[in-house]
Amino acid sequence: MTPNSKAPAKLPTNSNPISRSQNGVNKPQTLPPKQVESGGQPFVAPVDCQLSEAKLRLIPRFSEDEIRMIPRFQNWSRGEPSKTLYIKNLAPSVTDLNLASIFQQFQDPRQPRIVYRLMKTGKMRGQAFVDFHCVEMAEKALNARNGLALQDKPIVIQFARTKD
Repeated sequence: MTPNSKAPAKLPTNSNPISRSQNGVNKPQTLPPKQVESGGQPFVAPVDCQLSEAKLRLIPRFSEDEIRMIPRFQNWSRGEPSKTLYIKNLAPSVTDLNLASIFQQFQDPRQPRIVYRLMKTGKMRGQAFVDFHCVEMAEKALNARNGLALQDKPIVIQFARTKD
């Protein structure tokens, strides 16, 4: 940080499922009791769960080159464009609402709702699928959110393979 730059504003701890601690590291928050985990079942987010662009800019983001420096993702590629994004490297504490809060901005009110499927158990644990209404919106979301450090881990996004 340069001497003339301002310190980033602290996020309120009760307004969003993603927050930053005093040292600038993302930390999970507990959700209100009414939230229920989907456990891999399709989840449609409430309309008001979107994080503002200002809050999203405060979350660190890894570049594609930095993602490839992680041994598991050295061969990462975007894949063939499709309406579904495949999200990897999610922290165990990430919830459906955390996931929805970073993608809800891409919801067009005139189109079908974005559907989220967060895998919490088994071999697919730490991964999710996000279904958009069109390939163009999925591509915008991949470009804007790939590498975002969600709860201290960079999310790695690629287009999901289509069933043949």
